[in-house]
Amino acid sequence: MGMFDSFLDVVECPHCKEKGEVEFQTKALGCMMRKFRLDEKVKLIDLVLKEADINDAIASCPKCEHHIKGTIWIYDGKFNGMKDIRLWEMRS
Repeated sequence: MGMFDSFLDVVECPHCKEKGEVEFQTKALGCMMRKFRLDEKVKLIDLVLKEADINDAIASCPKCEHHIKGTIWIYDGKFNGMKDIRLWEMRS
């Protein structure tokens, strides 16, 4: 996937229903290999992202290895978690 930014959250896999910490990756931001955790300020160089939904962040379930997608939820300048977790059917 090359360069990206990561958001870590505990989510339930839509396939196996296992809950665990998952690293979702996105290229929608600066692609500076940053990792954001819950309640962490989302800062892009000199800009704080106040409110955003970043769609289609990708990850793999650590247990069953199915590919999943989710929406990164940023509110009040902080990473508030992942939402809309779903299976990702990769196209060949």
